[in-house]
Amino acid sequence: MPRKFPKTREDGTFCVVAKFTTAQNAANLRDQVTEWCKQWIAENNDMSGEPIVVTKDSIKEPRDYFRAFTSLPYVIKAEDNQLWLRFDGVSGSYWWKDWLVRITVSLTNAFPELEREGNFENCDG
Repeated sequence: MPRKFPKTREDGTFCVVAKFTTAQNAANLRDQVTEWCKQWIAENNDMSGEPIVVTKDSIKEPRDYFRAFTSLPYVIKAEDNQLWLRFDGVSGSYWWKDWLVRITVSLTNAFPELEREGNFENCDG
């Protein structure tokens, strides 16, 4: 039985959406959020190949964002009070959820006017 989330394509890649709401017009935040995402990845990504130890049991997590995703997150909807971010995942990615949580929590800290709306969802396409 195929897994429901994230729904994978034949090549194993996947796509998930993080949805946010805001009291203001989301279109006004599009460029700021896009730039913030680029900056956040640049500051938090480490392509050295050195993993970090997550627990005392020595579970090692790669710090390279691009081992989990094929591209930077990008805004696919910024209308009215809704802003949606799309994440395109790499086949076989294990740590994608950790990255997703880190970036969305940091985003809502940086933009207090944004509020996460429910769980992450599969992309329609």
